[in-house]
Amino acid sequence: MMADYDKSDFKPVSFASAKNANVSLVQFVMSTDPIEAPTHEEPTVEEPEQSFWDRLLALFGLA
Repeated sequence: MMADYDKSDFKPVSFASAKNANVSLVQFVMSTDPIEAPTHEEPTVEEPEQSFWDRLLALFGLA
């Protein structure tokens, strides 16, 4: 009965290219359709133009 399960004469088939000499592992890649994230457009807030002095005061928290 054990002889039915003895597979010692099994010769595995290599799926690696014959050009690759030292192959110890084969990695498989599964390709699927791309997943696209939903697009959310944020409303643009237009700030009034500030002069140099306004920006300088805002930098130091004085405005």
